[in-house]
Amino acid sequence: MGNYCLKGQEGSIDIRDIETFEDKLTCSNNTLMWLQVKSGPFAGGARIDVCLEELREFSLNLKNMYECLSGEAFIKEVYGESYLSFTSMKGGHIKVSGILEDCDSNQKLDFDFIIDQTMLRDFAYDMYKEYALLSV
Repeated sequence: MGNYCLKGQEGSIDIRDIETFEDKLTCSNNTLMWLQVKSGPFAGGARIDVCLEELREFSLNLKNMYECLSGEAFIKEVYGESYLSFTSMKGGHIKVSGILEDCDSNQKLDFDFIIDQTMLRDFAYDMYKEYALLSV
């Protein structure tokens, strides 16, 4: 699956190395993805377990948020604290926030930055093309 990069003036998100396990589709943790975050001077990355159905819904909500300038897109790790949230705000801005946790190293990054809605376009449409139309 592809790499999905979003770069803003205050931060960036990089989702890559998404791997879905066909033999675990009935399980809630059937997909692994690498989430890299840069927020201001801080940065971190971790591999997180997610559900393919939630990744599909996340990609659909991102596209809808971009097109309607309202709403939220949210995805959370199945068993950990890591999550990624996009929330629309007034004036065509999007708040990107979340927690990135690496249990192996006992590290956590709590992040929050603002992007302009126009920066969301390619990220949202690329994820939508790859995941929103999957039948899970």
